[in-house]
Amino acid sequence: MIKKVTGSDAENWEKIADDYIFFVKNNKNGYLRFLLYGSLYLNLLKLANGIKNKRILDAGCGEGSFCRTLAARDAIVEGCDASQTMIKAAIEDGSEINKSV
Repeated sequence: MIKKVTGSDAENWEKIADDYIFFVKNNKNGYLRFLLYGSLYLNLLKLANGIKNKRILDAGCGEGSFCRTLAARDAIVEGCDASQTMIKAAIEDGSEINKSV
């Protein structure tokens, strides 16, 4: 049976924000992120090799891990998200650039 999702996308992301943030912070090796996003993540990282000094907008940045990954490759990155919890987490973790991916 298919159930209709109620609420806006922003409201729905806000509801799961804490669980998503926990998931990302506890899976630094990227394996589970790969399972979640598949080859899209790997292809984005391949494109990220030539982004030094490029301005990039990460729309739907979540807790900011991909922003930090791009910043580690010397991109000028701005992230935005509809979830205030995700934005707060991104700002709090802003000094922790992810160079391991």
